[in-house]
Amino acid sequence: MNAIFIYLFFETVGAQWVNPTTGIFVKGFTALAGIPESIREILSAFAVLALEWGLCYWLFKKKIFFKL
Repeated sequence: MNAIFIYLFFETVGAQWVNPTTGIFVKGFTALAGIPESIREILSAFAVLALEWGLCYWLFKKKIFFKL
C-alpha cells in the first residue's frame, strides 16, 4: 500500500523538490572531492533511492499505511 504512496510522492514532490535538492548537496560535495560528473550522477541517484527507502521504512515502523 505504501508502494503507491511512494510512487506518487516521488513523481510529484520528488521530481520537483527532493531530486534537485539532493543533487545540489551530493554533487556539490563530490565535486569538491574531484569525482567525475558521471559518478556524481550515480551517487545522486543512490542518495535519492536511500531517501525513498528511508521514508518507506519510517512509514512502516510507525505503522502508517495509505489505502486508495
